[in-house]
Amino acid sequence: MKTILIVDDDPFYLEIFAEVMARERLPTIVKTATSGDEAKGIMREGQVDLLASDASRPGENVLDLVRWVKANYPTVPIILAKGL
Repeated sequence: MKTILIVDDDPFYLEIFAEVMARERLPTIVKTATSGDEAKGIMREGQVDLLASDASRPGENVLDLVRWVKANYPTVPIILAKGL
């Protein structure tokens, strides 16, 4: 089973995305974070197979998270999208 980590500052979008994934019954675990620091903590706790992040979160430089992931988990693919 694959694990996807979704990062967005809006909990509403995180909830909707997780619900859609569950409804589709994909063999996937969806984890969510509302900040880069929270995302890093989740990644430290266990395996993440894909990181999808809102590219523009207020007060955060998303590229800092991308650099951290690439330095610590270089095989994890990253998807950046404006307004996940």
